Amino acid sequence: MYEGDIVCPHTNLPQHLQTIQAIGSAVGALLAGHIADYYGRKWVTYSGAVQMTVFGFMGALSVNWQMLAFAMLGMGFSYGVLIDASMTLACETVGRRYRIVQTLAFQWSLALQVSSLCAYLTGEWRRYLLVMNASSLPVLALMLFWLESPRWLIQKKRYTEAAFNINRISYYNRSQETFSPNDLVHIKVHDGDRRMFLSIGALISTPNLTAYSFVMFMSALTVEMCVAVILFDVQAKLYPTVIRAMAVGVFGVVERIGGGLAPQLITVNHLVWSQAAVTVTTVVVFISLLSGYMILPETRNASMPDLIESASEKSCSTTNKTHSEQHSMKTFVK
Repeated sequence: MYEGDIVCPHTNLPQHLQTIQAIGSAVGALLAGHIADYYGRKWVTYSGAVQMTVFGFMGALSVNWQMLAFAMLGMGFSYGVLIDASMTLACETVGRRYRIVQTLAFQWSLALQVSSLCAYLTGEWRRYLLVMNASSLPVLALMLFWLESPRWLIQKKRYTEAAFNINRISYYNRSQETFSPNDLVHIKVHDGDRRMFLSIGALISTPNLTAYSFVMFMSALTVEMCVAVILFDVQAKLYPTVIRAMAVGVFGVVERIGGGLAPQLITVNHLVWSQAAVTVTTVVVFISLLSGYMILPETRNASMPDLIESASEKSCSTTNKTHSEQHSMKTFVK
């Protein structure tokens, strides 16, 4: 990245830029988590994708390191918005049987391979950013056809929209079963103060949620090892619909804290102790593994809770739904 005075001439700038990007991502994740629980998952996801593309083009056209730093801050912010809201949406539009397929089966590894191939073929970072962001433009058009989460719509008592979206999903799943708004009104919804949706305190409002949050905090610090299993799949099953996006956002912040600290550990290696980075990461991994083993319940084939009361039970039960809720949601598990 040597062009005039961009990045490479400044010895410590690369790791600082990574930290700046992680800070932006943390802010985006926290903000998106709150907004997505309040206003819905679909449009928060779409706004993150648009911002990611805009800041990506800005990075490609940077004329100095300051402009590049601002673009990386924006790319980090939009990444936090996009990933956390979209993963919540993905988890809530499919049943427990195929949830891990929709969210984590192959997309991440395929994206990394395509990205690596593109980097090799372009051979230069500006061309790489231009090509990758230009290729996202058709995707932005396709994202307009995404459906809002039926679970979120039900919790907002928007039963007509929820029934329409469930029927669309049912149609594309080749199911002949249809639902009306009256089929959904018997599902329990949150009747408390709506301000709870904006409170991080809801994540520690019960003993079990507090314990889960501690494990998620430690796991998020070791995100490179457990992002697929812990932060997205397990986390979606631990926290209820009314605060699920906020939970993903909050622990996404911790993930970005880990991402921001990691580059600085390289500096600590040189200034303090050569084994500092290895020691710190090993301790965090050990705490994460131990606490997860002792606290987290088994979530395989578990139904996602919708209310805080159901999430506060000792374990994720696969049979604790009411008959009406099972009937209205069984489209998702086909």
